[in-house]
Amino acid sequence: MKAFWVGLAAALATAGSAEAAGSRTFKDWTAVCDNLRACSAFGFSKDTDHDIVYLKVARGGAGADRPIVSLAHLADAVTSKGAWSLAVDGRPLAGVAPGRPKAGETYETVTLSAAQSDSLLRAVRNGSSLSISDGGQAVGSISLSGVVAALLWLDEQQKRVGTVTALARPGPQPATAVPPVPAAPSVAAGPAASQAGVPERIPAAVRARLEGNDVCVSPPTSDEEAVIVRLAPGLMLWGPVCDRAAYNVIHAFFLGDEAGGALRPVSFPLPPESSEPTIGEIMNVDFDPATRTLTSFSKGRGLGDCGDETSWVWDGKAFQLLRQTVMPECNGVTSEDWPAIYVARRR
Repeated sequence: MKAFWVGLAAALATAGSAEAAGSRTFKDWTAVCDNLRACSAFGFSKDTDHDIVYLKVARGGAGADRPIVSLAHLADAVTSKGAWSLAVDGRPLAGVAPGRPKAGETYETVTLSAAQSDSLLRAVRNGSSLSISDGGQAVGSISLSGVVAALLWLDEQQKRVGTVTALARPGPQPATAVPPVPAAPSVAAGPAASQAGVPERIPAAVRARLEGNDVCVSPPTSDEEAVIVRLAPGLMLWGPVCDRAAYNVIHAFFLGDEAGGALRPVSFPLPPESSEPTIGEIMNVDFDPATRTLTSFSKGRGLGDCGDETSWVWDGKAFQLLRQTVMPECNGVTSEDWPAIYVARRR
């Protein structure tokens, strides 16, 4: 079961589309672009089991958008002593002073200015390792193996190759040669429904539909964590827990009446060119009746540093895809840094 869901998360993360949505891994670097040509690239340590530090390059798809670099370090205790300093292959980076990191519960992070980001990206193209120090003490190092290929892939997806904006293969063409960002698909939520008097238990008829489902190997009998929501008068969304893994709670979903009759399974659309067009069972879910939004957070491992987070909106007839963020590599990236692979506009 665990292998199935990890494989599913990986399949979603490697989707591609005509609008450049998809991801690629180049040695120690991973890059992701969404359907609006916004892209991110991540550089990791050679030893992610003991040195969880990463660099993120984020850039919008418009010709005038500048790349912004951020650095993050995961530690058992955040004990920053002062301003970070950077070096490529032991050579300090002139003009790049990251400053004192911002401390969270477990991560410490620094975001560079646009000018500093430009300087760093020029320097890392010709090195093998980027080291981070804090008060003379080593914080960690980021491998630069694959960085040029990853930046070139971003240039290609964003249609910047040959322009002055390209990171890996610039040319004489102006920023205006970069095509406009495509329009985002739009979705609208259906009318809100009262949740007064919603049933508290999953009907036996709904639970019976889990039998014979290849994913629901051992559905629990408890209704704890089940999703029970009224979408419209006389129309219920039934989401019983159909199985549990070590760190994922898997749900199956059905539409039906308030007694659990007239049932039909729910299929949730996935980004274009995913390995499958829809999915029937999703995990670690939350539903917000106020916005009619269902969210799934699929963990690739217990740390929750890889997988995908996907949200759908009920439009009155079906669930429509709103957004998906992904992290294909399990290298310590906080979900707050996961890049989008698909974005729609709520209207």
